[in-house]
Amino acid sequence: KANRRNWDAFRGYPDPYAVVILGKHRLVTKHKRNTLTPVWNFTKKIYLNGDERFQFHVFDKDITLHDLIGSCTFAQLRHAPMLYRRLFRWKCKQVKQFNIQFKRLSSKKK
Repeated sequence: KANRRNWDAFRGYPDPYAVVILGKHRLVTKHKRNTLTPVWNFTKKIYLNGDERFQFHVFDKDITLHDLIGSCTFAQLRHAPMLYRRLFRWKCKQVKQFNIQFKRLSSKKK
């Protein structure tokens, strides 16, 4: 933690999970136990047009209150920083790197 306190009561590493909000869609990953470098490889098919507000939050899962590790918000997904075609990479607060990749699918059927 930034204040040099332990993440957990027994001096363990955090148990991080992510909450990703894309417009009206809210995606929550499973938590990873005792790690500073979680990898989720979470896949979900949703349809976006780029105008959606985009937020992500990373929390440390605890027994009662979950600690916020870091978060970012962009007014529109299309204004988020892009790296290597459809791979987005951010750094927010104590989150050194958060990557999310989007794949273009065929257009949604009407």
